[in-house]
Amino acid sequence: MSKSLPHTAAAGIEMGIRNFVLDQLLYNRAAKACANRLLEWPLFLRNGGYRYLLRRRIKRAIDQYRHVPFAVRIENTNICNARCYLCPHPSMKRRKGSMSRELYKKLIDEACRWGVGYVNLHNFGEPLLDNDFAWRVAYAKHAGIARISTNTNAQQLDERLAEELIEAGLDEIIISLDALSQGTYEKIRTGLDYKRVLGNVEGLMALRRRMNATHPRVVVDFLECDLNRHERNAFIRRWRRSVDNVCISKIHDWSSAKKGIVDTGYWNYVSFSQAPCRLPFTELLINWDGSASLCCQDIEGEVIVGDARKESLREIWTGETLNRIREKHLALDVNRLTLCKECTLRTFWWVF
Repeated sequence: MSKSLPHTAAAGIEMGIRNFVLDQLLYNRAAKACANRLLEWPLFLRNGGYRYLLRRRIKRAIDQYRHVPFAVRIENTNICNARCYLCPHPSMKRRKGSMSRELYKKLIDEACRWGVGYVNLHNFGEPLLDNDFAWRVAYAKHAGIARISTNTNAQQLDERLAEELIEAGLDEIIISLDALSQGTYEKIRTGLDYKRVLGNVEGLMALRRRMNATHPRVVVDFLECDLNRHERNAFIRRWRRSVDNVCISKIHDWSSAKKGIVDTGYWNYVSFSQAPCRLPFTELLINWDGSASLCCQDIEGEVIVGDARKESLREIWTGETLNRIREKHLALDVNRLTLCKECTLRTFWWVF
């Protein structure tokens, strides 16, 4: 199957199959709970059969995305309207701004020629604060990107913007709610209006029905932590019939930028004694100013692997800087990689 034509019918079928697998392994609560139990059991992780299958899966995925990544993540803006308990954005020192149309068009045009099928418009900010967001979605869909998604707190998602996003062709929107009650929400997502956000989510679903649209697929996300754990099951019951998917996510500490919110020792054992991190092998991240960071954990842009203003996406992805980092990950030797050595983000190879 050709990767050079992501907008063909064949690519659409391939993306549909991948979305089904993602639904079952990422959003199906029973399957995800079972997988998490296995992957948190050291005896299972040490099993020779499992380790053989994992090594084989990793090799296949690396070979598959060696020349073209699974996804390109584009940070359209790193400006945010919240001060969340779980997020280090309020202390971010990196310059803030929004991507120019000129640079964005360059990235999308290159991604299409290169054969990229998936673009995520989001990184370290609230993407819907960008007045060009709907235009960006429409431009990418018209250019031929098969799947476009975003992550948002939905504070800005009023009826006008929701209609623009439906018309633009946004494929998936992941909405971070993290709470069932207003009291818990306000402890976690400081600066946001709980009732307004709920109204926006419900309004999007109602508008989608009125417009007889099947997109964007709406996922509500619950990042479980000490402040909201008691609401998890009720949250699932509340939303499972109202939106397309409910996702319960595991907490991490943004490569130690939020120290103390997780037990880093055990998570490092799971992440790096068993398998390399998936992100350097499957996802390319371009910040709003054109710099290419190692991954979505690089809040301050400490590990720059290229410059999309001067290089093509292909040159960055296949370049010497990223390849050296990949070699370290494959050797399970990240002690000299400042960003990686204390990172608690767990990545999975089985959904690619």
